[in-house]
Amino acid sequence: MIGIWLVPGHNINSLVTIKGSLWDSKSGYLIMAVRGEGQDDSLSSLYTVMTESAVTKSIKSATEKAVNSLLDDIKDEIPKARMKIDSLK
Repeated sequence: MIGIWLVPGHNINSLVTIKGSLWDSKSGYLIMAVRGEGQDDSLSSLYTVMTESAVTKSIKSATEKAVNSLLDDIKDEIPKARMKIDSLK
């Protein structure tokens, strides 16, 4: 019975994918497409899995990683997007 609180024996895996795109509404031209992905793997006791605290932490961690990945991708794509926008003018 004590193992339910103390013994970590349950794997929690979370994967979050975020996709976004920027379109020119006049021409319908795709300016930029980005994607962010985050993953978290953790080990927890049955009690924390049942109370969803470990699951919530895992999803939060994966989401933070996905957002950071998405922002990095946006930073990389901005110069290319500016060139595309300038070519449409």
